[in-house]
Amino acid sequence: MQSKIFFELYQKICHDYHIKAQNRWNFDEHGFSMGCFSNGRVLGATREKKSKRTYIKSPGTREWVSLLECVSTDGRDITPLVIFKGKSLQTTWFSMDTPSWHYTTSENGWTSNNIGLRWLEMKILPETKPTDPQEWRLLICDGHGSHTTVEFTKIAKDNRVFIIYLPSHTSHILQPLDLGVFGPLKQKYSQQLQRLAAFTDGTDIKKNMFLDLYNKARIEGITSSNIKISFRTTGLWPFNSRKVLNSTQLNANAGNSTTEAIRSSSPLRLSEIHRTPKKPSEVNTLIDTLGASSSHIDFSAVKRKVIKFAALQSTQIAALEHQNAKQASEIESLRPQKRKRITIDPQKAFADIQDISQANAVLDEDEEQQSDIPAPTRISTRKKTKSARQVAMED
Repeated sequence: MQSKIFFELYQKICHDYHIKAQNRWNFDEHGFSMGCFSNGRVLGATREKKSKRTYIKSPGTREWVSLLECVSTDGRDITPLVIFKGKSLQTTWFSMDTPSWHYTTSENGWTSNNIGLRWLEMKILPETKPTDPQEWRLLICDGHGSHTTVEFTKIAKDNRVFIIYLPSHTSHILQPLDLGVFGPLKQKYSQQLQRLAAFTDGTDIKKNMFLDLYNKARIEGITSSNIKISFRTTGLWPFNSRKVLNSTQLNANAGNSTTEAIRSSSPLRLSEIHRTPKKPSEVNTLIDTLGASSSHIDFSAVKRKVIKFAALQSTQIAALEHQNAKQASEIESLRPQKRKRITIDPQKAFADIQDISQANAVLDEDEEQQSDIPAPTRISTRKKTKSARQVAMED
């Protein structure tokens, strides 16, 4: 079994190289379609009884962006790398509140062998460096081609970093970032996107807007607690291989032995209590019904009705507010913005906040110089022709 061999190899490497727990890291790439929600539940009313669908507006942006994240068993994370789709970084992609991360571009928005190699050499190695430079580090990653090259493994080993690759088709049970970090992170991003869409009526998500939303989601999603839980879930730290080897996800036949859950019958159906209230007086009627025969009422059903009433009221209030926000956003998007290519120092490989600020400063200086130049006097270049009579009079 591949997973069992992986745990044996993992334990042997940590023992032979005396790799401390805080020097064990997990590195992975994940991507976003900037304007897409993740799967979730939507509360809404349907006019037709046969219809069971509720439609929500979402931003139309489907542009892809990738991010590289790296976390350790003791709950630490390093500065992420953002990979946009394009040929070069542009100043219009960033705002004044741009996070102090690292940025680059690729043709398809995914990492490449060159990006992966530079990321290891210039970011992972210095930011994960242990206090004692003689200590070995362990880097856990999947078998993506960008970090399985000879150059990648050689640079890692030269810097006392041992790489262990996950077996194929096991990232859903052995990759810490996939189990306890990326899930909550994408859920938080989806929530941020839904809040924005409620007031912008599905306006396209620009790159600077994505960075702001992802930064807020990252603060809530990539926490020290989530990182530690992710390593604990995989059994990598504290070490507990049985937790994974005995899991139903790993053993395909284990699902057949599961028993069906016992469902308790509801004392009273939702439709038998009252229709969904649409004004405060109907809420009071529903409360009075509870007091009259509380022992025969399905309180969970009543709770859903009250929540649905609150959602309808909130929707009506937000409908008036988001129209103004939509118009303001459309006006702002129509304004032409000057842009300038961001020059990256070859010694740094990736752009950071200093490069972005410097490019914006140069752009501002150019605009100031242009504003100081007086408007040129309009000179007509149209040639004046003289008639035959005018020529005769001059003679």
